[in-house]
Amino acid sequence: MKITNSEKKSLSIFFLAVLASLIFIIIIFFKFIPDIGTGVIQKSPSVLTSWEAYENQFLKPSSVHHARFLGNITVHQLARFLTAFIHNDDIRLHPLRISAALLTLVWFLVSLFPPFLFPSDLDWRVYLPTLALMFFAGLYVYYPCDAPALACLTLSIVFILKERMYWALLGMIVTGLFRESSFHVVSSIAIWAWCARHHNLKTRLLWLLIFILTFIFEYKMTRVFYPGVERGLEFYQMRLIENWDKILLGKGLISLTSLMSIPLALIYPISWWLLKHSQISGNWQQNFFAISCLAFPFWIFFYLVQDAGLAEFRVMWAFIIPCILGLAWNNKTNKKSG
Repeated sequence: MKITNSEKKSLSIFFLAVLASLIFIIIIFFKFIPDIGTGVIQKSPSVLTSWEAYENQFLKPSSVHHARFLGNITVHQLARFLTAFIHNDDIRLHPLRISAALLTLVWFLVSLFPPFLFPSDLDWRVYLPTLALMFFAGLYVYYPCDAPALACLTLSIVFILKERMYWALLGMIVTGLFRESSFHVVSSIAIWAWCARHHNLKTRLLWLLIFILTFIFEYKMTRVFYPGVERGLEFYQMRLIENWDKILLGKGLISLTSLMSIPLALIYPISWWLLKHSQISGNWQQNFFAISCLAFPFWIFFYLVQDAGLAEFRVMWAFIIPCILGLAWNNKTNKKSG
């Protein structure tokens, strides 16, 4: 099939935008090095400049991150492999930093797959810049689980939107190997079950049950083989009953960084509502995006209860993604209907 001049221009712009994004990620890791600044503030070495710090934070059962094992191990193993080729005392060129940067680049590219898997539904011209903005904003704090979990979660939600349930289930399982944000796939299936009325109720409830049981099984089994610090019922009772004031008035919400991160995140659902195509009816995907955007305040409160630290923008990636998909989906739908 012959490529037109317009398509050539479009591809050229896309590759230049991707190249610019990759270069910016490299600049963040090797020039801005925000993890070192965080280490200075917290009076501890950066996990990307010290083998001991990395292993203590991510590879020991005493760490809350231990159960998010696959990202931790891949970064660590690649870094060990790179030690055979890297002999430099510069902390900016530590094997752990180079490994983290390389794998982050790879997972960012994976997260760009959706518009090319389903080009008739998603517009990359909207998807790429909105995703890149979110991704860059979250990189001032580094955790090995974040980028791969984001990529796999995004693919899972896209497969739900296309009703490829077996692929969505596989995506949720892979996401869970990196991070428990695979729970957001379960919530997306619940929204699908509510919106996709073209399927009978039995089918919708069956798929919801399958996803719930699979998530619970994987969550429990992961923590059997990779135990970590877990929060019991007492923690949530204390947060909701005894320390409820700290949820809304504590540093998790009332801090300079949180007061910047949360409004930035809110731009995404607000943008969807401002740009949604109100003339389209009977489209269950639009209802899916509407509910996902309306759920935004709930997720903020949910993570505040978890004491997850919304000052770290990366925490909100999981519930920003449906809004990004909605913006790209809307844009494509508007073009087809207009």
